[in-house]
Amino acid sequence: ASFRMIFNILVTCAIVGVIVVVILSARFMPMLEEAREQAYYKLSNMSENDFILNEDTVVLDKNGKKIGEIDAGRFQYVDIKDISQDITNGYIATEDKRFTLHAGVDFKSLSRAALALVKNSGEITQGGSTITQQVIKNNLLTQDQTYSRKLIEVLLAPCIEKEYDKSKIMEFYCNSNYFGNQCYGVEAACQYYFNKSA
Repeated sequence: ASFRMIFNILVTCAIVGVIVVVILSARFMPMLEEAREQAYYKLSNMSENDFILNEDTVVLDKNGKKIGEIDAGRFQYVDIKDISQDITNGYIATEDKRFTLHAGVDFKSLSRAALALVKNSGEITQGGSTITQQVIKNNLLTQDQTYSRKLIEVLLAPCIEKEYDKSKIMEFYCNSNYFGNQCYGVEAACQYYFNKSA
């Protein structure tokens, strides 16, 4: 009798699961198709320059003497070898503990964020983004908190990880964060707030 009850429960769960998958597929398939198209477009037009912000434009006279600058905000790109390991270790500890282990997407963190989403009636209360996904958001996408943008991040992250190694991704990350007071990247922030190099 208990075997039959367990069997009935499993069959019921399987049927409910199939129904849920069909409903979700019908609702999210157009979003997935659009996300795939956008991800393909981003990848096919991507270069390393997409991950490097513009520095100030220096204006020179006819003799090559500097006569001014056009301000792009405080920004100075620095190589990963010139960034303190304390900074990169701090980012890993606070933003993405499994950065060195995953291939761009941390499904454990993503699952935790999805559970929080369900628990909070669809309100985004925590992120599941990896450092790689944040690099994508900062440089290739918008800051909008939408499901489609998150889906594009998830599709692009493994491709970015195939294209660039972890140290290069961390370099992009350190150079693309905004720290307030027009400081973009760790070098500008360290110089502005601490009068020290990153």
